[in-house]
Amino acid sequence: MSTLTGLRVLVVEDEPVVAMCLEDILEELGCV
Repeated sequence: MSTLTGLRVLVVEDEPVVAMCLEDILEELGCV
């Protein structure tokens, strides 16, 4: 699997819980 370290990702989600889960996952993968 390729690394996502330093990659910037914009999450557009209207459900706060889903957005927070995605944020946690992306941070664990090394995204900014």
